[in-house]
Amino acid sequence: TRVGGTIGRQTGRYFRFNVAGDVCLIGYKLGEFDINGNIEGRIPLGHDTASIRAHAHIGNQQPDFFTQTYRSNHFQWVDNDFSKIYRVAAGGTLAYPNRYVNARLTVNVENITRPIYFTTTRPQQHDGSVQVISADLQLNLHTRHFALDNRIVWQKSTSNVIPLPDLSLYHNLYYYARWFRALDVQFGVDMRYHTAYYAPLYMPGLGQFTLQNDVKVGNYPKITIYANLRLKTVRFYIAGEHFNNLFGNNTHYYSMPLYPINPSQLKLGISWCFYN
Repeated sequence: TRVGGTIGRQTGRYFRFNVAGDVCLIGYKLGEFDINGNIEGRIPLGHDTASIRAHAHIGNQQPDFFTQTYRSNHFQWVDNDFSKIYRVAAGGTLAYPNRYVNARLTVNVENITRPIYFTTTRPQQHDGSVQVISADLQLNLHTRHFALDNRIVWQKSTSNVIPLPDLSLYHNLYYYARWFRALDVQFGVDMRYHTAYYAPLYMPGLGQFTLQNDVKVGNYPKITIYANLRLKTVRFYIAGEHFNNLFGNNTHYYSMPLYPINPSQLKLGISWCFYN
């Protein structure tokens, strides 16, 4: 049985806020609570508007029943008696969109006390706190026919119980136009990359990601070239996914340990909507 409420202002021109929370009063999760809040201000700058947003979260989470007690053909643990997980997070976002530049910077800081993680045999609880700091920059540049979308994420964890790559990148450069007053075209190339780290290993028997310190994945770019076209209600595309795999002998393209991403592929697709 949970009781909660929300209060907010969503229609203001320059100032909006929202606060929501709930607490568990009866049952297995007695004492669990969750409070979220955000406040946003808008600043007119000529013909454009910049926005500043701050958010915060406080929560006290009771571990689920199957995290405490579990029996299966291959795994078993009984009465783990894990303590509640306490989370405190705060951050802010600064955004400035206009005709040619769409920029957004988000910074977050979170402290997690007694987080639960999985080994290859059972869950365990970290005796202490873990801090996670992240900065997420999105910068999209547009001209009449060319665009460059960028996203850069930097993050840092103070403990290996929450493994994270230090840097993740996404870039997308493309040309777009309307040809013959009817055909919309888009030709481009995109790239995804993250630095090497000890990514969690998927354990099928548990249906969970488990910690490992043997194999690092990452430090490998995945590049795709593509073309998108639309003629009235017909859309079709062609893409050379993981295109860079054709020009190298590197076989360490893994999304997680033991799970490689697909090699180079040629993909085709069509979508046709039938309506008057």
